[in-house]
Amino acid sequence: MAYRGKVLVAEDEYDIAFVLSKSLRDMGYKVIEAYTPEECIKKIYKEKPDVALIDGMFRDLCRQIKECSNSMAVVLHSVVCSEEELKKIGADDQIHRPLNIRRVIETIDFLVSRKLKILNA
Repeated sequence: MAYRGKVLVAEDEYDIAFVLSKSLRDMGYKVIEAYTPEECIKKIYKEKPDVALIDGMFRDLCRQIKECSNSMAVVLHSVVCSEEELKKIGADDQIHRPLNIRRVIETIDFLVSRKLKILNA
């Protein structure tokens, strides 16, 4: 399968990180995993992913992530936020639990293709 982009999965629960990572890899994405907020920021600087899929426990990182790379999309999962709150914390989208892998893939696909269109414009 062709390379489709790079996704950072930031999740403190290993079993959820495993399922998300495997599903994204199966769809052709390169996946970087982070299990702590500190590791998340380090990997963003080092790996420069296209999209960061961030657990709600790490929601305070959204602004910091955008400061690292304003072209990187941030998807928050496992919490429910209003559109206003999402904008305020710096997230581009959200996915609610229970996680629907199809919805995760569709969201990542959309955000990566949007980034590519912007970069190639």
